[in-house]
Amino acid sequence: MSIKGLLNQTITLYNLGSYDADGEPSYSTGSDIDCRFEAKTKRVLLPDGQVLTIDAFVIVGPDESVSTDDKVTYGSNDYKVVDIFEVPGASGSTNHKELRLVKWPT
Repeated sequence: MSIKGLLNQTITLYNLGSYDADGEPSYSTGSDIDCRFEAKTKRVLLPDGQVLTIDAFVIVGPDESVSTDDKVTYGSNDYKVVDIFEVPGASGSTNHKELRLVKWPT
């Protein structure tokens, strides 16, 4: 079953390009991608014992090129991708990707 019909929202994705001499990241020009966006706060325990607060979850299609540390804009809010899960379908191939986002550091 295709997930495309459920992706009725849009985010702007900025892929991380590189870091400058000061360690500041530079990002690509944004591209709009179809998604399912859910603003939801959840605390996650990391392996090192720290607690990370996730601010949003996003579902995108299986062919989207997304990496951790990419920047996402939805509405007037900016987020950072901190985790990506490829969810398999019945045939074993990737059905969709689930992204965990935190609000962009200010």
